[in-house]
Amino acid sequence: MLPPLNINYDPLTGQFTWAKSLKSYPKAGKPAGYVSSKGVRLLRVNNKDYRLDKLAFYLMTGEYPERPVYPLNGDPADLRFSNLAVALPKQPMSQDYLRSIVRYEEEAKGLILIAHSEDTVYSQAKLGERIGRVMTHGYRLLELNKARYLEHRLVWLYHHGYLPTLDIDHINRDRADNRLCNLREVSRSTNLRNASRSKANKSGHTGVYQAKTGMWCASIRKKHLGSFADKESAIKARERAEKLQGFSPLHGKVDIDAC
Repeated sequence: MLPPLNINYDPLTGQFTWAKSLKSYPKAGKPAGYVSSKGVRLLRVNNKDYRLDKLAFYLMTGEYPERPVYPLNGDPADLRFSNLAVALPKQPMSQDYLRSIVRYEEEAKGLILIAHSEDTVYSQAKLGERIGRVMTHGYRLLELNKARYLEHRLVWLYHHGYLPTLDIDHINRDRADNRLCNLREVSRSTNLRNASRSKANKSGHTGVYQAKTGMWCASIRKKHLGSFADKESAIKARERAEKLQGFSPLHGKVDIDAC
């Protein structure tokens, strides 16, 4: 139960003002509250600080929210009641819970934040923007429910209703491109059969190189496939071996458009 509050709140403008002129308060009608060093708007009552965004809910509904309140437009100074929302409670990760806080957008190549949960409300994540950050290994990482998830695995959960138990292969090998059409659930060995061409490759075809003798050689997984007088024959030998061993037809290719 909150103590008596000597304030007025205008839900249309978001302004808090003092209701009465008392000895310990400024004059009636003057702005109430202050901004902390962290940018939080507070009101001190009986030597205790209360968040103005939560007080707005209290004055409008009669209930003081236990969970965080956040501005829908991202501006903490905008305390209009229509701009405020109570963060969703934390829940076990599921398709329903995920869809309550994010939406999938193919143009964005991933997940867009649409509502805050208790653990994202004070993060740098902003509504309407793609959630997460790209790590040094190229994958996009999200933090939800005090746990870390790779975005491509959550995209799979969003559409298929389960977190994959196998690897998720990025068909075009762009690890931040999490469009559903670019993802496939595969075994680790199959995933490794869809790799980019080595930067050291000079022939333009994975597993094919020219020996010092001038002969063209083909190999796969450190196995020598033969030496050939021309490059095309070496390429065909490599392609036959890739097909027999179940390699992706995109293995070693560049500029792939999986969608």
